[in-house]
Amino acid sequence: MLETLLADLRSTMPPARDPRWRQLGLHACFLAYALSTPLFRRTGAQYAAGLGATILADFAFQYARQKRLFFPLSAVITSLGIELLCRAASPWTYAALGAAAMAGKNLLQARGRHVFNPSNAVLVASLLLLPPALVQVPWHWGGSPAGLAAAALAGLIVIVLAGRLTIVASYAASFLCGAWFLHAGRGMSVPAAVAPMAGPLFPIFAFFMVPDPRTTPSGTRGAALFGVLLGAAQTLLRAAGAFYAPFYALFLLTLSRGVFPDAFAASARQPAPAR
Repeated sequence: MLETLLADLRSTMPPARDPRWRQLGLHACFLAYALSTPLFRRTGAQYAAGLGATILADFAFQYARQKRLFFPLSAVITSLGIELLCRAASPWTYAALGAAAMAGKNLLQARGRHVFNPSNAVLVASLLLLPPALVQVPWHWGGSPAGLAAAALAGLIVIVLAGRLTIVASYAASFLCGAWFLHAGRGMSVPAAVAPMAGPLFPIFAFFMVPDPRTTPSGTRGAALFGVLLGAAQTLLRAAGAFYAPFYALFLLTLSRGVFPDAFAASARQPAPAR
């Protein structure tokens, strides 16, 4: 049986051209940075607990549904993304969040695809349901402007190599249009309107969460439409006073895409990336 499971893992390993390998490489760089600087406040125990629980939960759901295992690339990226965006005191919090993300990925599906970006869904759920002292999004990510600039540059390189520039560029353009609307139509000051783009979470959200190939359109027109709608949804949520508007906007948009997949029919005919 063990040989069969190991053969499953080898046979389902994504090809080298899969854009998620580049994303994983960048996450590995952040892992090294997070463990080497006290500003990030991460420990090896936190990463180990999160990675272990996320992979095991993914394996458990896969085997229960299909009696086989798939290479856990998605689980590893999800776990590292949660570690990147959340800050919790206990390693077991990261373990619980990772397991919950895999539950959502494997149970909430439409047409054979998971509906939500797993790390986005569990982040939104934690923000809505858990006490702020337990899980929080670190606005002052790492505390280093140089580190932020390096993260933004590395993220830009990854999305260009992965062919996902369209969705990020259209989202950024839509965000700027929304900032103009908040200034001209709602009386928000210019610095306040554009502040999220200058903050640490914008490049991390735009480069690591928005371009997820499994929950966003892959075609050029569909990706551009998705990016524009994401920026518009974020603007409406900001106008309503939502504090974590980008995460809520992405959650709602991926939900609408799962419910109405034909709305992005321009990209539906293109093959999905390997699992």
